[in-house]
Amino acid sequence: MKILNYYIPKDKQSDRFIMSFKAQIDSGKNLSRRQIEVLEDNLEIELDFFNHHFVPLNKYKSIWDQILEKVNKNRFVKIKNKNRCIRALHSIMDGRPDNKNIDIILDRNNRWKK
Repeated sequence: MKILNYYIPKDKQSDRFIMSFKAQIDSGKNLSRRQIEVLEDNLEIELDFFNHHFVPLNKYKSIWDQILEKVNKNRFVKIKNKNRCIRALHSIMDGRPDNKNIDIILDRNNRWKK
C-alpha cells in the first residue's frame, strides 16, 4: 500500500489510523500539513536537517540556538521528538514559526497539553 509517496509496511496496513488516511485520499481529499507530519511520525520516518549555518532574525535567535542544540545532542528517545525539533527549525527558516511545536520542544508553559 502506498499513501502519497510513502510505502506502508505490511504490519501497519490494517491499522485503523492508516486506513482513515487511505480513505481520505481515496475520496479525493488532501491531507493537511499536520496529518502528513503525524503520518511520518507513525511510520517512524526520520527527517534530516542540514542548514546549521542559517542565521535567523534576532527575535528567534535564542530559540533557534536552543532547538539546534537539542538536535545536535541527538538524545531523542523517539523519532517523533527529533522530527518535531527539525520541523520547528524549518518553520523558523520559512519565516512562520510554529509556536505550538516550539512551546512543546522548549517545555514552555505547556499550554498545548491537555
